[in-house]
Amino acid sequence: MVGMMQLLYSCPMLRFIRTLLLFQTLLICSLGTAEAKKTARDLELKCQRGNQDACYEHAWFTYLGARGAREDPDRAVPILRRGCDAGSKKACYWLGRANLDGKGTAQDNAQAYRLFSASCDRGHMRSCYRAGRMLKNGQA
Repeated sequence: MVGMMQLLYSCPMLRFIRTLLLFQTLLICSLGTAEAKKTARDLELKCQRGNQDACYEHAWFTYLGARGAREDPDRAVPILRRGCDAGSKKACYWLGRANLDGKGTAQDNAQAYRLFSASCDRGHMRSCYRAGRMLKNGQA
């Protein structure tokens, strides 16, 4: 382990990469809450104007409580449902997660499996994994 640490601090290229990673971390952390809230508000407005990608992102942030959005799965689930109905494989995945976890909707393994399968059929690999895992664990 000592040898690896010496290499990390002695090699110029690794020092450069370490410095870049530190800079990137500081830059990301400097994104203030006001800017993050602006992002959440912008997505909500774009969603209200019919932008499906913005609807998915806004619902995802609201479901998780990320990027300045208040965590509110009850509010996110209807938006995810609209996105899934409109063909968004990512929205179907997160709606499946909501059904599986019982967040923002009643827990319903059968519905979660259907959503994961539909999203998998559209090419969303994480949904394929979830559907397969549910089958393996006897949840579907």
